[in-house]
Amino acid sequence: LYDAVVERGWMTPPLPAAYGGPGRSHAETAVAIEELARYGYDFAMPVLLSATGTLTLLDHGSEAQRERLLPAVADGEVRFSIGLTEPESGSDAAGITTSARREDDDYVVEGAKTYQSGALAPGNHVAAYVRTDPESERKAGLSCLLIPVAADGVTAEKMDLVARKAAGTYDLTFDGARVPVTNRVGAEGEGWSVLSDHLRTEHTYMAAAMAGTAREAVDRGLAVAGERERFGRGVSV
Repeated sequence: LYDAVVERGWMTPPLPAAYGGPGRSHAETAVAIEELARYGYDFAMPVLLSATGTLTLLDHGSEAQRERLLPAVADGEVRFSIGLTEPESGSDAAGITTSARREDDDYVVEGAKTYQSGALAPGNHVAAYVRTDPESERKAGLSCLLIPVAADGVTAEKMDLVARKAAGTYDLTFDGARVPVTNRVGAEGEGWSVLSDHLRTEHTYMAAAMAGTAREAVDRGLAVAGERERFGRGVSV
């Protein structure tokens, strides 16, 4: 199914034609995600994650990053996920403690993320929000790093949840993972600005996906109710 979505050019609706995408608007992207989610929230998740990751690079990435990664996203070879939630910080995004220490041309990442949707997908890059200034407080000192989930020092463990089985939800641990400085999105210390832009788009697309799944549930419920009878009358009466 993933390959079929890629072949139809649906994986990254907002990706401009210059990078191999269809160049759709935010509204058109939300409609596509809503319709895909009728077949299950997790069916829409790869498109949602790739679309938001694409927009993060378009808004804050370098041209070198765009040229290196975005055509591969359109071809289905590279995927994105969001590395925000930690064991001790979720909605309190400014409470991030995962650290990234600069060593020459690399960052060395230590810490953990949890509830990572689709993190272990082939070719996935986690847009991880990390603290690059250990002396900073709250929103200051955060940066965004694209961390390949296959990198040394990155381990993933699938969470045993009641739902969300298809895309998978994971705990990620970074134990001395080395990430090139060229994988930083935006300037060092400007992660909060990158994250704020990301969340505005992500929440819109998540709402679209949930609406699609809910609409399908209502439609199926109404169809069953229109056919079923109890106590000599239809249950929908």
